Amino acid sequence: MPNGGHYVTSDWGRNLDATTLDESCPQEDSAVSVIHFTALESGADAAHARIGAPTDCSSEGIAISPAGQLITAANNP
Repeated sequence: MPNGGHYVTSDWGRNLDATTLDESCPQEDSAVSVIHFTALESGADAAHARIGAPTDCSSEGIAISPAGQLITAANNP
């Protein structure tokens, strides 16, 4: 995000322990995760928060609007 307070990623859901291509492909819907980072003050514990928004299956790519207000996911058919 433009202010650096968030990290955005696509959680594709790939099985990294799979031994074949068919086993590695996601069988469930993917998600877009947004992690909000809190500022660390002297002596304070971090209180980072993750928000996940479900997408369709095999959501690999994401795009963020220039103002950082909109996020979209691109799915692989």
